[in-house]
Amino acid sequence: MEFCDPSADLQDAQDLAAAGKPLAKQLYRQGKISAFAADQYPPGHRATLTSRWMMSSEPFDALYEEGYEPYVLVSRILVPLYDARFQGYALLTPRERAHS
Repeated sequence: MEFCDPSADLQDAQDLAAAGKPLAKQLYRQGKISAFAADQYPPGHRATLTSRWMMSSEPFDALYEEGYEPYVLVSRILVPLYDARFQGYALLTPRERAHS
C-alpha cells in the first residue's frame, strides 16, 4: 500500500504496519492509501483485487495475468535463500514464484 498524501512519512507507514488490516481498511475507504503504483501499471496489481481483499476476512485466489507483481510476506526462516538468477527490474516476484 502507498499513502495518497505525499506528506505521509515513515512513521505513518510504521503505524499502519503495526495496526494491521483494520487501520488499512479504514484508510483505504477514506482514500488515504491505495495499492502501490496501481494507477501507473494496472496489470501489476489488478489481479490482487484490492477492494475485495480489503473487505475479505478469508483468503481467496488471485488469478494470474501477464505483468502481475504480487507482494509476498513470508518468514525468512521458512523460505530458501533468494535466488540470484532473479535480479534486475520487472517481473522478479512472479518469475521467482513461478519457479519456486
